[in-house]
Amino acid sequence: MEETGWFAVDTPDRPRYVDGFSLLPLSYGVIAGAALLELGVGLPAAFGIVVGLAVLSEIVENTCAHRIKPLFGLPGDAVDTVQNMAGDVVVAVAGTGLAVAVPWPADLGAGLGIFAAGVVWSVVRAQRNPTPTGSSLL
Repeated sequence: MEETGWFAVDTPDRPRYVDGFSLLPLSYGVIAGAALLELGVGLPAAFGIVVGLAVLSEIVENTCAHRIKPLFGLPGDAVDTVQNMAGDVVVAVAGTGLAVAVPWPADLGAGLGIFAAGVVWSVVRAQRNPTPTGSSLL
């Protein structure tokens, strides 16, 4: 069954720059950006740190895909396309931009809200698309 709409995800034959899982890098971009700015880290450094965190998270996600992906209703051998990895980094940086635009502590609340939306999306997707081994988030 081919996924469409909100639950479609990045695949090698249908690469997507962003998908529902991109809510998670958006959320940590907002949260990290908000925290760094509140700690007095300069704007260029905050963006640089978030880029580093985003790249690191993409490396970890795709290196440990065999353990992480089945939790989200994806096969263990599924890895992100280069387009999706780049899109997730850009989305995380956009999250930091949102943290700049929204005053403290509302930016932190926005980041937590986006994270909650990403978790709900992931749980619903995993329930709709269980892996062959039956792994899911619940």
